[in-house]
Amino acid sequence: MLAACAPPGRSAHEVVSDALGQAGASTATVALAGRLYDDGDLPRETARTTVGAALASAQEAARDLATLEVPGPSASDLRDSALAAVNDATSVMVTARAVVSGDADPTIRVALEDLDRATQRLQSLEEGNS
Repeated sequence: MLAACAPPGRSAHEVVSDALGQAGASTATVALAGRLYDDGDLPRETARTTVGAALASAQEAARDLATLEVPGPSASDLRDSALAAVNDATSVMVTARAVVSGDADPTIRVALEDLDRATQRLQSLEEGNS
C-alpha cells in the first residue's frame, strides 16, 4: 500500500476535515435516497445508482485517510478516529445499497437509523476537527 503525505499547501488536519466532510455528505445522500425510496418517490434503479455513487465517494475518503502520513501521535489519533468513523459509515452504506437493491433482509428503516447515527458521528468528528 502506498502512503501519502498531505498534498502541498494542505495540512493533514485539512485532509482529515475534507475526508470527514466528503464521507458525511455521502452518508447524508444515501439517507436521503433511502427515505425517498422508502416513500416510493425514488425508483429502485435510481436509488441504487445514487447509493452506489455516494458509496464510491465515501470509499475515496477512506482511501485518502488510510494513505495519509501524519506528523505525530496527536495527528495520528485524529486520522485513525476519522478513518474508523468513515469505515463504519461505509459499512452502513453497503448495507443500504443491498437493501435498495433487494439483496438484503433488513428494512430500509433499519439502515436509515444506522445512517443517521453514522452521519452524526462524522459531523461530530468534523466539528471537533475544525
